[in-house]
Amino acid sequence: GGPNVWTSFVQDGLADELMVYMAPKFLGAGVASLGDLGFPSGKGFRVREWQRLGDDVYWNGTVTVAD
Repeated sequence: GGPNVWTSFVQDGLADELMVYMAPKFLGAGVASLGDLGFPSGKGFRVREWQRLGDDVYWNGTVTVAD
């Protein structure tokens, strides 16, 4: 799907949770997995859990809507 599809899912309210794995390995310039989410006013992202896995990092969070 690529970054445009994933970004659209979040922006259109079709995703309420993100699970991300990051590794400190560089393969050229790299490819973005998400575009600019540009959260509208009142929306944000809250990290719910994170874990270090050797040199890698895993984190899980939810898209939030302010009251």
